[in-house]
Amino acid sequence: MIVWSTFVAFNLAMVNPSVAIYGERHGGRESVEYFVNLVREAIQNNDVVVALEVRHESQLFLDTYFDNPSFANQIALIDSLMWCELSNSDGKSTDAYLSMIDEFADIRRGSDNTLTVKLILPYLGYPDGGGIEENTNYVVSFMTEQIHMIRSDFPDHAIFALIGQRHAESVPTTIHLGDDVLSLDTVPHQLLTRYDIEVDNAYLANSGGEHYTCTINGCGVMPLRSSGLPGSERFDTVVRIGASTAARPVHEIDRYCQRK
Repeated sequence: MIVWSTFVAFNLAMVNPSVAIYGERHGGRESVEYFVNLVREAIQNNDVVVALEVRHESQLFLDTYFDNPSFANQIALIDSLMWCELSNSDGKSTDAYLSMIDEFADIRRGSDNTLTVKLILPYLGYPDGGGIEENTNYVVSFMTEQIHMIRSDFPDHAIFALIGQRHAESVPTTIHLGDDVLSLDTVPHQLLTRYDIEVDNAYLANSGGEHYTCTINGCGVMPLRSSGLPGSERFDTVVRIGASTAARPVHEIDRYCQRK
């Protein structure tokens, strides 16, 4: 049943061995801030693992930054993510996501419990020969396997995943990309339940505003339509987080991307 709340979603990952999946519309600040606050609350009484829809191949650079959060290691992480390249820009390559990583570094230093952050998105060099629909479904399968491994490796931890709205839904849906309509064969929620992993999901719903995103027509700040109420078969919980404020893409920030 859908419950509109700013608090109930916090309880989703409190009963192991569940996995709590949070879906957002990328490119805003409020969903990221909500997720960070959720982790701050959860780690007071739990060891926590966070899974992010960010390039998996940058895991080593993220771990190095957490071990030594210097500016040099932050730049190395940004470079590994290729966030200074417009061609790799999207709603996650923003200062909001950088701030989230910094917040997690702070939480790790200040908590008696452990916080582990895992990156679960495959690099967009998909398997050779795959069309866009095949590759989209490959992303779903890859992210699911990463979450499955996290659940196996951390059986007693609370697990929170922050991914895109469409990927976070309980049943497959369609994604509109310009004139193309892509059909998802499955979603992580379905695949994880086949492993007998209990999954709860929540939608971080904006009431309009703006977000930074990329379309076939280019990248920029664009209006974000007010989130309608999804069908109850798609989310266990819907969380009102207010109007979206657009995040700033990292490639526009001289401190990070105009270093020469």
